[in-house]
Amino acid sequence: MDATLIMVGVVLIIPLGMIAINKLMCNGKVYANILREGQPMKQKLCKVERGFIVYNGCGYHMFDDLHRDVGYPSGWPVFMQEQVQAYLIDEKDGIPLNWNMLGDRPESRRVRAREVAASFDSEVYAGYLNKAKEQSVPVKRFNFRKALPMILIAVGVLAVLGYFMFMR
Repeated sequence: MDATLIMVGVVLIIPLGMIAINKLMCNGKVYANILREGQPMKQKLCKVERGFIVYNGCGYHMFDDLHRDVGYPSGWPVFMQEQVQAYLIDEKDGIPLNWNMLGDRPESRRVRAREVAASFDSEVYAGYLNKAKEQSVPVKRFNFRKALPMILIAVGVLAVLGYFMFMR
């Protein structure tokens, strides 16, 4: 079989398989952004049973006016994402929070995702940043003398493989 046919098959089959798996994962589920006091926001794909979002054995109400449609999983190309409903849930309360009214914000002002995360766990993130700064190691410059033999070995292996693949 020709190598180009194999490569074309792999390039087509992998994304189509990922799209199919994503559709199966998102079927009958919602994307819940769960807020816990003193901890970072947890994001999870949760089941929907009898009109309730089920998380850790607890049921949370679903309201049509308190969700946003988002692409899941975030970070994937748009054509591979599945559109799911996203809710902002306080773990102590059974009713989802309004995305447009967090704290004393007027309802007309839209809230960005960055503002949601920063408004609930800024102290936690500040602590993470301080710990990371304390534990960070100074960045060393790239050493070409150590990398050159590895680069030459890799080029040699690729050349040998290319020779055997194309000289049949």
